[in-house]
Amino acid sequence: MQSLYTYQLSLVSRRLFHTSAPSQFFNYLRDSVQKARQQEVDRKQFELLKIQCRYILQDPPLNPNNYLELLKEARELLKFKGFREKFDVVKQDPFYKEIAQDEKIIGAMNAEERLDLFRVQRLQLRRIAETAKVNDEVVAAFKERLIGLQKLQRRLRRRRMRGLPCPKTPEELFRAVQDGDVELLGERIGERAPPRMYYKEPGAPLPQ
Repeated sequence: MQSLYTYQLSLVSRRLFHTSAPSQFFNYLRDSVQKARQQEVDRKQFELLKIQCRYILQDPPLNPNNYLELLKEARELLKFKGFREKFDVVKQDPFYKEIAQDEKIIGAMNAEERLDLFRVQRLQLRRIAETAKVNDEVVAAFKERLIGLQKLQRRLRRRRMRGLPCPKTPEELFRAVQDGDVELLGERIGERAPPRMYYKEPGAPLPQ
C-alpha cells in the first residue's frame, strides 16, 4: 500500500514538473533580470555622457589631463573606487574596463603628449600602447575620440563668441550631436558622422 502511494505521489510530482507554469515563471524571471540589467547599463551610459558633455561645454580646453578628471568623476559616480575595485563583479563591468583602460593610456603619456595630443605620432602611440599594455589600435582610437571632442569644443566656443545658438545643457549637446543638428553645431556637421560620444555608439537612442 505504501509503495502504491509513493508511486502516485511520484506521478503527481512529474506531472507538476512538466507543466508549462514553471517554465513560464522562469522565462518571466529571466526577462525581468535582463530588463533590469539593461536599464542599469542605460543609466550608467547616460550619466557618463552627461559628465562628458558637461566637460565639453566648459571653457578650459579638453585634453588628457582634464579628461583624467572626467574619468575620476565617473569612477565616483559608478562607485568604482577603493575597496569595491577588488570585487570580481566590478572588474567584469564593461564601464570599469573602459575607464581603467583610458586611465592606463593617459598614465603612459608624458607631459607634452598630454598637452598636445594632436602632435602625437605613430611611434609615440606605439610606446604608449606598450607602456599601457594595450593594442596600438586602442590608443589610436582613444586619440581619435579625444581629438574629435576637442574639435567639437572649439566649434561650440566659436559659435558662442559669434552669438550663434549653442547647446546649453549636456542633454541638449548630446541630442544635437546624435541628430546632427546643424543649427546648434554648425560647420558642416550634417555632412559627416557626428563625433563618437563616450560609451555610446552613433545612432543609438538616448536613454529615457
